[in-house]
Amino acid sequence: MTDQEKQHTQRKENYEQALERCDGYTQTLNFLNSIPSEDMTLGLAERILKEPELFYRIPDKFKDRELCDTAVRYDGSYLKYVPEAMKTWELCMKAIRRSPYAIAHLPVSMKNPETYLRLVRENPRNLKGVPRQSRTSEMCRVAFDNTYGKNKTDYSVISALTDPSMLYRVFREQDDPKKIRFLMDILPHDTALITPKVALEAVRKNGEVLNSVPSHSITAEVADAAVMNWPEAIQWVPRKLRTPDICLRAATCRRELSVYVPDKIAKERNIYSFHRRVEELLRQPLDYHRYKMLYEGKPVCTECVWTRCGVIDYCEVNYNPNKNRLGLRILTESAYRERRQQQQAYKAGQNRHGDTDTALRRPPQKVPQKTKRGLKW
Repeated sequence: MTDQEKQHTQRKENYEQALERCDGYTQTLNFLNSIPSEDMTLGLAERILKEPELFYRIPDKFKDRELCDTAVRYDGSYLKYVPEAMKTWELCMKAIRRSPYAIAHLPVSMKNPETYLRLVRENPRNLKGVPRQSRTSEMCRVAFDNTYGKNKTDYSVISALTDPSMLYRVFREQDDPKKIRFLMDILPHDTALITPKVALEAVRKNGEVLNSVPSHSITAEVADAAVMNWPEAIQWVPRKLRTPDICLRAATCRRELSVYVPDKIAKERNIYSFHRRVEELLRQPLDYHRYKMLYEGKPVCTECVWTRCGVIDYCEVNYNPNKNRLGLRILTESAYRERRQQQQAYKAGQNRHGDTDTALRRPPQKVPQKTKRGLKW
């Protein structure tokens, strides 16, 4: 044996001893970084695979069938590091059964609609590994029907769908706001999957998810429904869609949300500036529906209204849109109760027509009581 052969043998023994002393991923990685590529052997490669995460660092010439099989059994996505010549159908199927994302690393000869559909039929979750541009409606339908279609709590393929109609069905059938939030979080943002129709169904049940709706899908109807459900959603409504009505709905629920009202709306003559005028007259806030009725010329009733002459226990507020004039009329308690019932019936009718106000209301403000009762003229 020549001196060079002896030195090579000695280095090999030293490497094997050093590798034996390696404990864990970090030490093994440091060993790999220190060994020259020409000194790597099949024996060392097999020992290195005791840390399967390091499969990608093993030179291709030492990756035999057994090493590749061990790697993809550990993590199917490691098919990416398997030499093309080693990617047999059997090995690829082993990899895909471990991880659907191995599909992206199939040989070119296997990347076709027939193979993809076969894989999705075998396991619906394989749809997640099929390239998005290659997912057909049939693939999505097979995956959807065999997951959510059978179990309404199985959302495993929702983020992989490319058909908005299926996503719309999910949002239509789910009512829990937390589930709506979860579904929006797992969907890819800025995608054509979230259409205005899908967005509308989502924000009706949880207005908070408006922050996850792509800008191109936020229509006037979507914005209005989101703020109706959750007033704070006004902060994500594009300024061009912030109407006086949306601003009124938000501000009457949470006064601090008035910071999101555009100056133009606050200064112009509209229902939002009107509500501030009414609040100043009555020295107390009304709810959204009563402002709406009053602005349309319908009288509303309230109680404990302070005036310069005293306190009105029960009164009716009137507004003449033509003359832009507000007025007060004293009511008896029985007349007040009757009017309130009529107003509540009107509000219920509005709610049945989709004007459901499910948002959190601004806590009612305390009205100071005054010992002096009635209005003195």
